[in-house]
Amino acid sequence: MLFTDNEFSLVALKQKVLESLKDVEIHLKESPTSTRAENAPANGIAESAVREVKRTVRAMLSDLELKLGEQIDPNHPILAWIARHAAFLMTRFRMGPDGKSAYERSTGRPWRRPTIVFGERIMFKPVGAMHRRGSLEPRLSVGRYIGTASRNSDILVMTPTGVVKGHSLH
Repeated sequence: MLFTDNEFSLVALKQKVLESLKDVEIHLKESPTSTRAENAPANGIAESAVREVKRTVRAMLSDLELKLGEQIDPNHPILAWIARHAAFLMTRFRMGPDGKSAYERSTGRPWRRPTIVFGERIMFKPVGAMHRRGSLEPRLSVGRYIGTASRNSDILVMTPTGVVKGHSLH
């Protein structure tokens, strides 16, 4: 089921998906457009979450620009990761009415790993990097922290060669 609001571009995209995947049974559904009381909160929770992510993104971007001492170009690749990290922080640290985060409700335990400021310059060991004992090659790489992989908690680091996974943060 593809469920979206009634925005024309999303409805058109869903229609194209339906046309291209003829072998798959797909049901298209849009949120109600009525303003009646029973339909008013149809997207309320999602819209509230989007507003909160946007607020967090603005704060994180402002902090990053302040630390760098310059405006970030709207086309810079780091901006593609900032919303992802904002949502990650919300699921790990925003407490619900039950006093638990979304992460704690789904896993049964709170997030205990250290948190790093988005865009912080760090030294890390790339995942899969093999170093021979006694070798004088550097074992650490340098980059900017842009997030944490949700599945295995590897850190995501932007380097001049692209985004890499890492561990053993310094």
